[in-house]
Amino acid sequence: MKDIQKFITYFLAFWFSVSVIPGMLSNTNSFVDVSIAAIGFAFLTLFVPFVLTFFKLPEKNPSAKIMVGCLMTLAYVFSLKPGITGLLYIPPKTSIGDTVEYLKNYAIELNEFGIIILIVVISVLLVTILDLKKK
Repeated sequence: MKDIQKFITYFLAFWFSVSVIPGMLSNTNSFVDVSIAAIGFAFLTLFVPFVLTFFKLPEKNPSAKIMVGCLMTLAYVFSLKPGITGLLYIPPKTSIGDTVEYLKNYAIELNEFGIIILIVVISVLLVTILDLKKK
């Protein structure tokens, strides 16, 4: 039961990190594609402790979890691009933040690789924070 709860938490963390980016969910083909991508991330995140023990890194160390999780998630999200598997539509450029004229200085413009990095950082940090809060 505990693993099912973790799986659902990881699924929702990835879904949230994808839905934060403007234009990701509206241009992705279907609900099923995003769900498959989130299920893959959840399985990948459940696999992180085994990778940590393989490389003889401490499982309780959050920085090791973040490092290994970010590397694995970066490779995974990069493989979801339209040219490779095509599950997620990653826009070539997006603007995050306010687009009102007097707040334009605070808007962030990201290219495709920046969007991938943002998805990775948000999802891995969310998973790590939620795992630490449970303990």
